[in-house]
Amino acid sequence: MTPADDGHAHITSARVERSAASAIAYLTDPANLAAWALTRGEIEILGPDMVKGIATGDGSDVFVRIHNPENSDAVYYHVGSNPDHLAPRIMIQVMNGAHVDTHDNCCVVSMLAWRSADWDDTRWQALVDAHEVEIGQIKGLIEGV
Repeated sequence: MTPADDGHAHITSARVERSAASAIAYLTDPANLAAWALTRGEIEILGPDMVKGIATGDGSDVFVRIHNPENSDAVYYHVGSNPDHLAPRIMIQVMNGAHVDTHDNCCVVSMLAWRSADWDDTRWQALVDAHEVEIGQIKGLIEGV
């Protein structure tokens, strides 16, 4: 896993020993978010692409809408406290293994997060730290499918 952070955005990646299609299928299933993203482990599925969970920092409600554009290897997670006003704060890009000098039955999963203008350094660092853990969780969960 290789982290990168410029203060505006953070990216972390992991090589996953499963196909890109398997990774996309896992990452777009709302039921799987509880296993890696909303670390309190409790979610309520509100629709085919919307979940409600509990924010790890303050215990408040957090809503996530999952968007995977057709024929795309990117998954966008629109996040916020109000389901009518979500921001596309998290993106996961899945790169087929053949495109990164390896084989078709693996991929690289990269998580990119953008910092909100109202977050102080402590809040931002907590998100960065969480994503460093989550990318490892994602790798293990997809490989375990």
